[in-house]
Amino acid sequence: NYSVVATYSGSQTFAPSTSSSAMVTLPAVTVSTLTVAAASPATLTAAASTQLSITVRAASGADSPTGTVTVTSGKISLGSATLSASTSATATAVLTIKGSSLTLGAQTISVAYSGGKGFAASTAALNITVAGH
Repeated sequence: NYSVVATYSGSQTFAPSTSSSAMVTLPAVTVSTLTVAAASPATLTAAASTQLSITVRAASGADSPTGTVTVTSGKISLGSATLSASTSATATAVLTIKGSSLTLGAQTISVAYSGGKGFAASTAALNITVAGH
């Protein structure tokens, strides 16, 4: 919110004047983001775990995105993690997923950044394979 006052210095014909103040609200700027996710390892057994490294980058500016990322497989929630600023305009999160929480075979894992103050939401997908043995 900004208080704005207009001032006219006058001329030979018109007297100087000053308006009363008016409040002006500018719309918030939302920066787009890019979410990237990688699994290590991308192939695991049901008895093992994989670590997801998630990076959210702001498209512009120097501030790092804030908020959380949520990981799902279909309609099954695999967990969420809070982002930590890592470098200018970038934030990261790490989440460990147990192979036993996934179905056997190849599948797509979805990562969703919820957005934060001034940052738009974004998503990523990655493929993981859970082997039977």
